[in-house]
Amino acid sequence: MADASVHRRKRARTSPSGDAHHVSLDGGEVQQSHVRLMRRQQELCDIVLRIHGNALPAHRLVLAGSGYFRTLFQQSMRDSSSEHSLEGVSPAAMTALVDFLYNGRVLVEESLLVEMLEAACRFQVEALQTSAEQALIYRLSADSCVGAWQLAQAHHLADLKAAARAHSLVSFAALVENGHLAAIPYELLHSMLREDSLTASSEAAIFDAVASWIGSQQPPPAEAATMALLKQIRFSLIPSEAMDRIRRCPLVTNTVLTAVEAALKVRHDARKQMGASVLYVVADGTAIFQLMGDTWQKISEMGVVRLVSASAGKLHAIRYGNGRIQSFDRSSSVWTQGPQLVGEPELCWKAATQIGGELYVLTDAGDALVIINMATAKWRCSAPLPTPIDCFYASPRLVADSEQLYVISNEADGTELSVAIFDTRTGSWSEGRSGGTARDCPCAAALGGVIYIVGGLVDDDGRSAQM
Repeated sequence: MADASVHRRKRARTSPSGDAHHVSLDGGEVQQSHVRLMRRQQELCDIVLRIHGNALPAHRLVLAGSGYFRTLFQQSMRDSSSEHSLEGVSPAAMTALVDFLYNGRVLVEESLLVEMLEAACRFQVEALQTSAEQALIYRLSADSCVGAWQLAQAHHLADLKAAARAHSLVSFAALVENGHLAAIPYELLHSMLREDSLTASSEAAIFDAVASWIGSQQPPPAEAATMALLKQIRFSLIPSEAMDRIRRCPLVTNTVLTAVEAALKVRHDARKQMGASVLYVVADGTAIFQLMGDTWQKISEMGVVRLVSASAGKLHAIRYGNGRIQSFDRSSSVWTQGPQLVGEPELCWKAATQIGGELYVLTDAGDALVIINMATAKWRCSAPLPTPIDCFYASPRLVADSEQLYVISNEADGTELSVAIFDTRTGSWSEGRSGGTARDCPCAAALGGVIYIVGGLVDDDGRSAQM
């Protein structure tokens, strides 16, 4: 599959989205049923945690599953003290953490995920830390990636740091647009500017973003820090008319201008290509290959999957057998486990595409779309298609362009392609114009407002169709 994007510095662009629901954190040790019952009935509790005036009775033996409490009980609370006050954690997060120690899992609101990860790190509950970290990785968006990166640095979380950093790079343009760039610390911004995979419409746009960041800082950064940032701009990639504007920027002092003019004489290497220049192929549903130039590279192994879609700098797969959603971050080469599809409907997996955090798949009966939330694995059905599609003979393909979906399939008489259009904002269908040559098993993609139908067979002799 090809994942299309805009010019990069040679940098990439994506636009992820999240979802505000409950999240199941699991992987912990489940206490015996009578221990859990005693906790519910507050029997034989030998410790009371006090959090902002709230009392949370528990058993020391269970709390010792936390490294923090185990050390506490072995050292400073070896006596019969029955209460312990905690600061810097909310009652909701602490209650959820204790629930996890008893039940091996806990259901929390998505808005509590960051605090759950912080609590898991602070109280040294490794299984909860791992589960919360993976949940945050799966839900990374342009709104959350920078905060997640800072959180990962503060708590030395390698997987989250790698994923959040990669997401910040591919979301740079979105960070500028939504105003989050101003909150990025100097060290993180400097690190981002050095990377080939930084997303931007142009190198001049990167300069403008850096200038805006410098202007928003109070107090302003020292000239040495400003120079260090500007040295990461690849001025030789900026057209002359844009350079004339940059030279007049108040930020460009004589000292800076001297450095800029020197940078213009440097021939910068092309940035790493992603998006439309990289072709991803799933081989037998078990491995992912990418085509870089003239070379195929195997980039990941995975279990047998039903579908792979590309969105937000990631490849998404739904496994055979258990309906588990998995995501592969193309920048960090990290697989993360998502939620499991429950009550899975019969689907036509060859007709699927993704917009933001939702996957749209044609039903096997060809009469509607199933809309799967990739963060929660919850699904719903769209309104019925105006005319049902025979998924076996019509070779349907589903293409996303902005907020509209196009179901492209062969006409009943097998001569032309028909188009049904689904508006994701209103949930309504309309008929598109028929045309083009009917074909079996084509590929389809949207780029720049144009839908491309590629390849496929046009007759029983196996003759290939043109685009």
